[in-house]
Amino acid sequence: MNSIKKNAITLIIGCLFQTVYSQSRLENLEVFKAGYPRSFMFWYHTRDLITNTNLSNEQLDKEFMKLNGINSPCDNWTKIAYFKKKHPEKLTFLFIQGSVVAEAPGKYDPNVRTDFYDGHWVYYEGTKIVDDISIEQTEIPVQNAKQISVNEDVAMCALTVDGNPDWNYCEQLKCKSVNVEKNTITVVRGCYSTKAKTFSKLKSMALAHAWWDWGSPEREGEKPLSWTINYSTQCPKDKNGKNFADIMLIKLSDYFLPGGVLQNFDGLNFDLCYGIPTSTKSKGRKFDTNGDGIGDNGFFSEVNEFGIGVSNFHERLRNAFGNDRIITGDGGHLPNSHERLYKVQNGVESEWWPTWGDKDITKWSLGINFHHFVKQNSAKPYFTYINHKVMGESRSDGMTVPFNIHRLVFAAAQFTDAVLSIHPTCLPKAEPGDLYPVWDEIDKGVENKINWLGQPLTRAIRLTLSQKDLLDGNGTKINPEFLRHFIGEGLSFSIEKNAVKIMNSGQKAIKFNINNIPVNGSDLFIAFKIKTEDRKGYPTLYPRLCQLKSSSGKPDQSFYANSNWFESGISFREVSGNSINLTFEVAGEEALWLSDFKVFAHPDAMYRVFENGIVLANPSDHNFEFDLSKIAPNTVFKHIQASLLQDLKTNNGTEVGSKVTLGARDGLFLVKK
Repeated sequence: MNSIKKNAITLIIGCLFQTVYSQSRLENLEVFKAGYPRSFMFWYHTRDLITNTNLSNEQLDKEFMKLNGINSPCDNWTKIAYFKKKHPEKLTFLFIQGSVVAEAPGKYDPNVRTDFYDGHWVYYEGTKIVDDISIEQTEIPVQNAKQISVNEDVAMCALTVDGNPDWNYCEQLKCKSVNVEKNTITVVRGCYSTKAKTFSKLKSMALAHAWWDWGSPEREGEKPLSWTINYSTQCPKDKNGKNFADIMLIKLSDYFLPGGVLQNFDGLNFDLCYGIPTSTKSKGRKFDTNGDGIGDNGFFSEVNEFGIGVSNFHERLRNAFGNDRIITGDGGHLPNSHERLYKVQNGVESEWWPTWGDKDITKWSLGINFHHFVKQNSAKPYFTYINHKVMGESRSDGMTVPFNIHRLVFAAAQFTDAVLSIHPTCLPKAEPGDLYPVWDEIDKGVENKINWLGQPLTRAIRLTLSQKDLLDGNGTKINPEFLRHFIGEGLSFSIEKNAVKIMNSGQKAIKFNINNIPVNGSDLFIAFKIKTEDRKGYPTLYPRLCQLKSSSGKPDQSFYANSNWFESGISFREVSGNSINLTFEVAGEEALWLSDFKVFAHPDAMYRVFENGIVLANPSDHNFEFDLSKIAPNTVFKHIQASLLQDLKTNNGTEVGSKVTLGARDGLFLVKK
């Protein structure tokens, strides 16, 4: 029996098994029922404790037990499986690269490239070879050498009679130098388990791999690059009629289903599976995703077939795994995420909250909005985690982050029901002899008690929503007067069921203004409900990207909308004048609706009350006072008592009064006496 048939049978058996497997296995995990704050050890630390120490299984147990579970890299499975078997209540899930495959299994990926077809990767658009090539020849003349860069991996293919790359006649190369004047590339032949072949003049093509690595090809030199997975619905198929997603689905099922090495793991997180990686210098080159050698960047007839392919793969994986496995993706990359089919995911990894590069939490409402949207549209049980990470110019630079920024992110996790995981750049200082330090907000300082807040007694409360609406209710009871604020070329605005309906007439995207919005001070909060028609050619509920800009005030904001009503909240700072204009841009030409539109001159201060404490957050640029006598009457709170090397000034163990003032961009965790 060949491996494909064997794997297919395994997949079928696994699917049958999942139909009778109770979801209670996930519901009984400590992370879902023990209380807040919820947390797990990020895979960096899991790996380092195993590989960089001589700890026994029992000593590893002690470290892994500090939080609600661990995130596992793709190596060291044996010791992690030992921990999971001994502590089934602890969360244990796999961290896997969802966008690339390396040359050999490693810390990021258990798969190997030889399991896949030469046409299963994303390439840059190709360039024809302009001379006959012998087996020994290393200098390759091409039509346009600018299509290939030094140290990139390159595929050299024959062309079919239609002029497309013939992926059945292909050789993998390594580019060592490029001569743009002569239009030649010098290569190493027969790389990566392929053999050197002969190629004919103008009947063959060279295509550089779209690649991902943590450095750059100029710095990495000989280091093999990770090749980008082609999830597009247009991805070429191998001789068995399978594209990359088909084979990947079978391989993952082998790992997780009964008898697999990861059968006791609780699920997986796909890192970077949000689109075609573009962190490297493409130098103006387009990506080829249908294997014809011509750049398309994943779009066909203006439809994002790459994004649809990513979503389709996740939907098939959910069908294979059933409901007793967590599936999350890399979601904190607005506005560039292709991975948006949240209905088959339990949630997302939100790396560097609220969004990549925002060191000072200027886009607080973007992060809150995004988490609320994901939760509303995700599979159950909901599991989104914040990978708390702040970096400088290099990956090792990050520990200059002030305590208030850490606390503000931790508070956001409590408001959005997110789980916390700490990146190495944001770990607190370790006490002597402590291998894995934990933030005081997570384990109650010197008491070392995780989940100490208990269960929430309220939802997260936005204090701004209890203030005076500057529109005096005109945006909640839609009338023709309010409709006059809306302006957009090629658009029509009408009232439908107490909502503003916005329809397009020929534009490829919807762009409109809501003008003359009153303001009063430097803080402004815009609250509204939004829903959109599903885009033609896309899956149902596939979110449409929306962007909102203000004529005065910052920052610009991004958020999602789909055909479910979603309650959105956007905050602006540094607003000036008596009125502003708001500009909305929504991807796609299909109609959308806005309702319950309100405007508040107030910062987006928030709080949430728990069984054993309260969490406060002030994301504004100035101090904000919380009146605890109104928020939690007849309740006395005190500060956490900090560990010696953490924030002893704020977390000093003292009792607080009826009013608490938080400084700019700060959060606070208080204990109920």
